[in-house]
Amino acid sequence: MTLVWSGDYSVKVGVFDGHHKKFFDIMNTLYDAMSARHGGTAVAKTINSLIEYTKYHFGEEERLMSKYNFEGAAQHKAEHQTFIKKVAELKEKLDKGDTVIAIEAMRLLKDWFSKHILDTDKKYSLFFNEKGVV
Repeated sequence: MTLVWSGDYSVKVGVFDGHHKKFFDIMNTLYDAMSARHGGTAVAKTINSLIEYTKYHFGEEERLMSKYNFEGAAQHKAEHQTFIKKVAELKEKLDKGDTVIAIEAMRLLKDWFSKHILDTDKKYSLFFNEKGVV
């Protein structure tokens, strides 16, 4: 269930493509740790990395959307909040030791993240490129 980066995921904004690749790495590390039933410390450390990186990345996207008055910013931010909520739910399940449900939640996160890049993030590609953000 690993996420594999391909050019299809490119949003044509280099910094955000780099962020998305890092997300793929973190989520793959998390899934691997959960699948291998590594100790709670490894999983907790990785999910904390995912949470922190999520906040950083979403903040950067939202900062640029605000700076350039991106029309779809409110909807985009709402999707970000949905993702943060899903990650928090995953963390809560993992904290309770519920790894079976956590793996299902991980699949949902993977699907959500892929769809978000391919649909929602792609909507800002041309907009940011026209503003000189590449």
